[in-house]
Amino acid sequence: MKKVKLIQRIANNPRDVRFSDFTKAMAQCGWTLRPGKGSHQIWTHEDRGFIPAQSLPNGKAKQYQVEAFLKWLDERGLIQ
Repeated sequence: MKKVKLIQRIANNPRDVRFSDFTKAMAQCGWTLRPGKGSHQIWTHEDRGFIPAQSLPNGKAKQYQVEAFLKWLDERGLIQ
C-alpha cells in the first residue's frame, strides 16, 4: 500500500489500526525500530525522539500511540 494512502487510512480511524500497518507507516516515514524487551518496541526518529509501541492482544495498535504518530505527522504538514 502506498505511503499516502496508508497514512490517510490511519488518520481516518486511529482507533482501529492494525499494528502491522502502524509499524509499516512509521518505517515509511523514517522511524527506526530499536528492539525492546519482550513484545515492546521502541521507534525512534531524530526529529521527535521516540514512541513506544506494543500491540494489543487483538493485533491492533494502541490508540494513544497512533495519535502520537499522527500528531508528529501533523506538525510536519504531512497530513491534512
